[in-house]
Amino acid sequence: MSAAALQTLPSAMSLVEDPRVVRTRKHPLVNILVIAMLGTIADCDGWDDLEEWAEEQHEWLGTFLDLTNGTPSADTIRRVFEALNRSVFAEAFTAWVRSFCPGGGSGKTVALDGKAMRGTACPSRSLRALHVVHAWCVEDRLLLGQLDTDSKSNETTTVPDLLTALDLEGVTVTGDAANTFRSIAQQIIDQKGDYALAVRGNQPRLEEQIVLHFAPHVNAEVMPEGIARHVELREGHGRVVEQTVWVASASALEDQERWAGAKTIVYVRSRRVEAKKSVEEWRPYLSSREGLSPAQFLGLIRSHWSVENNLHWQLDVSFHEDAIRIRDRNAAVNLSLLRAIALGMLKRETSNERSIDAKRKKASRSIPYLLNALAA
Repeated sequence: MSAAALQTLPSAMSLVEDPRVVRTRKHPLVNILVIAMLGTIADCDGWDDLEEWAEEQHEWLGTFLDLTNGTPSADTIRRVFEALNRSVFAEAFTAWVRSFCPGGGSGKTVALDGKAMRGTACPSRSLRALHVVHAWCVEDRLLLGQLDTDSKSNETTTVPDLLTALDLEGVTVTGDAANTFRSIAQQIIDQKGDYALAVRGNQPRLEEQIVLHFAPHVNAEVMPEGIARHVELREGHGRVVEQTVWVASASALEDQERWAGAKTIVYVRSRRVEAKKSVEEWRPYLSSREGLSPAQFLGLIRSHWSVENNLHWQLDVSFHEDAIRIRDRNAAVNLSLLRAIALGMLKRETSNERSIDAKRKKASRSIPYLLNALAA
């Protein structure tokens, strides 16, 4: 394990109270958490996988962990993860990662987005799937924070707590319509950050104003003063995608002052032609950034999908998250956090150019490669 990670993990985990009765603590809490983190990178998807992997790596783990009582069983690991306070655990673990693998910072983009954990649903017990909100640093491909909520509609109450834990100075926060609220925009500005937020559905008045401002000019050959336009055409995988972006000052809004820091309104049209079938989509945005060209705004907006493509999609495909049937809320969210952190580390490891699946399998066979992933 990398020296930085070894040195900082115990102090970071000191924020997490050991939920076990003292007399039952056969294995130190730090042992269980370190084994779970390393095992998750090394292709372990459940409690039994973690137990078997720890037994196989007993000799190596013993070089930096106190294994006087051996390695923990699957049941021990499960009980600990079920009992851990998931909010405190998330705060401590993401702080640990940032201590030796800093993410964010001035000029960076942090994408906010939620993901349903389908494996946590249990209709027979009237349990619906938990919804986890991630803060993902686009440039660093690193998870900066995670909080869970009962549904996507409750993100507005979760996101402020998630943002509070982040250093947003000089950072641009992107979010979908579920995060487009005046209170969230105000908080980002108060924390000295910027935002680029999608405007759809839940802000009908704002959406209407943006659409009406650009609508008369979308088919014009020449843009009027105050509106700039950019067109991009991309071809590949049997499809053609044309994206057009229009940019104007937010002073065109009737209620600009109600949105803290609002400087720019943006309108994006995406046309996709695939197998002679054409699909068109229009998306308005509000941003506190100004001085960016339409092409730069399009790049900023497009970067938001990194959280979908590089985090959520790969959690399902490479870590099989939706297929893991852990119904205990604490355990499910705590393991989800480790998967997201492990994914970020594997993405940052560039000596192996194969898929995340292949990297996990290699980490399970090769301790040097596992250490490379931790140090990436």
